[in-house]
Amino acid sequence: PPSTPLQLADDLTAAPLPSVEALVARASADNADLRVLDRGIAEQNARLGLARALRAPDVSVGGGVTFSAQPDFSVGYRAAFTMTVPLFTHHDAGVVVENAELTRLGGERAALIADITGAAAAARARAEGAREQLARFQSDILPGAARVAQMQEAAYRAGQTNVNVLLEALKSAADLRAKAIEAGLD
Repeated sequence: PPSTPLQLADDLTAAPLPSVEALVARASADNADLRVLDRGIAEQNARLGLARALRAPDVSVGGGVTFSAQPDFSVGYRAAFTMTVPLFTHHDAGVVVENAELTRLGGERAALIADITGAAAAARARAEGAREQLARFQSDILPGAARVAQMQEAAYRAGQTNVNVLLEALKSAADLRAKAIEAGLD
């Protein structure tokens, strides 16, 4: 009956909602696109390091010993020292390209974080709105609808209204209870 108060098994307004920061942290940890971007940024940092390394001279040192090279000699040695100096190319363009790509990936990551933050804030706002709507249903709307249904029933019994008005009041109370349940599920 409409006069029966609606009791949910779990009080949805008792537990605090997580903060937006906690929601963003949880969503960021589980986001595969963000992990892909982070790995791409790590790879791009390695490419940038390589491009910077190409700007420096490349030094190599070598040595060796040869045994039993008869008839010329029985033991011989050799030493080598080479140094490649980038005289005509400084690989500046490679560093600029890799830096630009790293900047692009950083911007893409920042945009994805902004999307995640916006979605988390919107989800929290929807949850707060649904919680407030449920609280209004439980504290104001459902008790008021039950009182109206009781008054219509009393008026019908007293002969002041017809059955259509009573049925409409009962239907309205039942619809409000259904909306309250839907608000609890949201």
